[in-house]
Amino acid sequence: MYKFYYNDNTKTVGAHRYYYDIQKKQIVENARTLTDATQAEVNNRLEDLINNLIVVGNVEDGGTYYKTKGGTVLKIEHPGQAGKMTVASGLQIENNDAVSVNSVYDQTGNGNGKAYLMDGGMPLTSANSTYAILKNNPEYEQFYKLLSGSSLLSTTYPGSTYTCVDKNINIFDAYNYTVYVPTNASIKNLIDKGYLPTWEDYENLTADDFGGDATALRNARTKLQNIITNFLRYHIQDNSVFVGQGGSAINGYSYESAMMNPSNRRFYPITVTASNSGLTLVDYLNNTHKVTMKSGLYNTPGREYWIDKSRSTSLLYNASDVVIHQIDSPMFYSNDQLKPWKEVIGLTSASSKKFHALSRRR
Repeated sequence: MYKFYYNDNTKTVGAHRYYYDIQKKQIVENARTLTDATQAEVNNRLEDLINNLIVVGNVEDGGTYYKTKGGTVLKIEHPGQAGKMTVASGLQIENNDAVSVNSVYDQTGNGNGKAYLMDGGMPLTSANSTYAILKNNPEYEQFYKLLSGSSLLSTTYPGSTYTCVDKNINIFDAYNYTVYVPTNASIKNLIDKGYLPTWEDYENLTADDFGGDATALRNARTKLQNIITNFLRYHIQDNSVFVGQGGSAINGYSYESAMMNPSNRRFYPITVTASNSGLTLVDYLNNTHKVTMKSGLYNTPGREYWIDKSRSTSLLYNASDVVIHQIDSPMFYSNDQLKPWKEVIGLTSASSKKFHALSRRR
């Protein structure tokens, strides 16, 4: 925890640092004393905090979820009503602990918008990465298994020494994203029909399946890896979108996924329509998908931090904001995804029988 203070002598802001128990909402007692934050750390943290307290727009326009200047989300309830209005960012949403607004300063007459004075705390961003959210919710088990074995997750930022808390999605940057997670049953259905392989299938492949040809095995594994990774990529979208999102209406708007079309080097789109009561998607094959409107399975915010510890200071290199929704069925960008994967990687019928027997024994 950073406890900021103003230094009258130096005319600067400083910060004491403490170990903090988020669940108990208190400083950890008898913990090792931490040195005060450096000026670089203070500036770094304050900029992030302030950017995520500013909404460019009107939070009283009938929505519930609003993106901040920094890209994270604020959940607004009873907007404009001092004493009843509450504000929650990711951490408060996770802990069901919104912050109350006790005064509203209306400066819209001279073009400066409104300021909301909150008592008892500050809206703070999510403490959970996408990986942590998926791992801790059994409703996301099948998607989590595919993601956890993929190259999309890492503990260090690509091409650097920047680190994270657990594992981050390494194709995220300092921006905001949406991850759509198909139901366990719908993913399992694709697996059972032979369209979508698993990482167990990947591990079970041997050179014997290809007449002892090691090169053929490597090529097959690369293809199988691509099938899984590309499936995951098409369920990741630039821009966070919410059920009940305030601001401009989202009605049939096309967003870019993280899956690139090799024919034109553009990212395959996902068409989104959002309202206060639901969220509907149309994939590249014109299939319609709906977000599961069940508490805990939509509008789940997350945040992924990359921290630069290469110097004497510990700075936030960047932070990616994400929202996670469960959807009723998998999305597709190509009819090739509905070809049996054994056929795609060149397994013969004879080797396929052997492969099935091996899989059953394991």
